[in-house]
Amino acid sequence: MEFFDKYHLLGFVIGVCTFLIIGLFHPFVVKAEYYWGTKCWWFFLLLGITGLAAS
Repeated sequence: MEFFDKYHLLGFVIGVCTFLIIGLFHPFVVKAEYYWGTKCWWFFLLLGITGLAAS
């Protein structure tokens, strides 16, 4: 952790992780909307709220 503090890289690491999470889960959202239309928005809303509460 000292390396991240020394070079102030924590924000960069958080940004890269966020980019990867969005990139990894985007295909799931596209497939869900393709097969179920916009009926599955509540599932992603609940999943997002759960993730927010867990963080």
